[in-house]
Amino acid sequence: MSLLRAFTTRKYHNITIDELEPFLLDKEKYQLYDVRTIQEYNYGHIKEFHNLDYYQFMKNLEMIDILDKEKPVILICQTGSRSAAAAHMLSLKGFKDVYNVKKGYVNYRGKITR
Repeated sequence: MSLLRAFTTRKYHNITIDELEPFLLDKEKYQLYDVRTIQEYNYGHIKEFHNLDYYQFMKNLEMIDILDKEKPVILICQTGSRSAAAAHMLSLKGFKDVYNVKKGYVNYRGKITR
């Protein structure tokens, strides 16, 4: 494997909003984080998700120390971009099983919490 490919190879899983449902049903098995800003999160979020603001933890990576590297992490944001970047960062930091909800919260049609 080339050095360039080693740096660009994705080490996390992309899932769709429809594929998220089984994870929500077994929420104790996963760490569920919405990486939107607190304002976006408070406007409406999926009940099972906790907030971990992408912009804040990218400035202070020690914030991710609250997460268990051995327990699967599922990340969501508005459209999937921030959560993909966060998933990539977590995988670089040694997290074993990281999932990004591609296309994000904007496609969620279930019940939301405000």
